[in-house]
Amino acid sequence: MTNFLWNHYLYFGESRLALPLAAWIAVCLAVAGQGMRALCWTVSFGIGATLVMAAKSAFSYSGWSLPSLGVYSVSGHAMLTAAVYPVLLMLLGSALGRYTGWLGLAAGVALALFMPVVLVTDFHHTVGESLIGLGVGLAVAGMTLWRWQPVRLRHAGATVAMLLPLALLFDPRDAVEDMRDALHGRAMQWTGATGEYWRSIDPDPATGRRVVSVGFFRAGGA
Repeated sequence: MTNFLWNHYLYFGESRLALPLAAWIAVCLAVAGQGMRALCWTVSFGIGATLVMAAKSAFSYSGWSLPSLGVYSVSGHAMLTAAVYPVLLMLLGSALGRYTGWLGLAAGVALALFMPVVLVTDFHHTVGESLIGLGVGLAVAGMTLWRWQPVRLRHAGATVAMLLPLALLFDPRDAVEDMRDALHGRAMQWTGATGEYWRSIDPDPATGRRVVSVGFFRAGGA
């Protein structure tokens, strides 16, 4: 049961869910007349996501890492959860009132803080990788939440009405998957990489301590 809940909790940090939600936030802020905040969100989110992707790519294609800090592949799940949900839930909560807005923010931060716990205890990431992703995400959220102005319920409703037809025409999750595949192919070409480095975290059978293993998978299996 615990593993079931853990695995489903990770879905909050999946790019195929978080990226469409990030786009919804930007549109909702623009509809509410907060164009500069929408721009701030879009730019800061883009920078944060790019930093995490760059760190991941540096390890995947060149083997860059900081073993002394336990950092190999920075957690995108932690970054996306920390960036999206505090802003999203604050936005939705503030549409209902001031106190529900603060409650939404608290819930979003709680979701963000719990993600590293799941990632580390389930052997998906190291503590260092999770905390870096968390820090980048919270910085992105903080830039947007600074001097927050509430969004009205009609703005959230109008945004749903605008984007729902698009969501019905095509699945945004498929678009995200296609984008990830395209970026992966481009990265292989740009870096001239012949394969990818991988990192796994497993418990030592004798001591139970986490053991990090790093290897290289050559493209084509050669």
